[in-house]
Amino acid sequence: MKSARSRIADVPEARPSIVQTILLTLLLCLSNAFVSPANAQQFASPDIVQNFPVNANPLGLAFDGTNIWVTNFSSNNVSKLRP
Repeated sequence: MKSARSRIADVPEARPSIVQTILLTLLLCLSNAFVSPANAQQFASPDIVQNFPVNANPLGLAFDGTNIWVTNFSSNNVSKLRP
């Protein structure tokens, strides 16, 4: 029985031919010609920005479809904000 080292040595190397290398290089170069550049979508800035007073150390934020709720860590309560 052959050792693992000799079995690995018996495997022939798989080298790409020069034609395969040239075709792959050509394909990669040509594929770049058909790619259109990506354009970032520009969003309009919001019209209104508001601040809402909440208790100290706000920790979490939730929206139930109607109201916005803020959990307050230090006071151990929840504040309801108008939507």
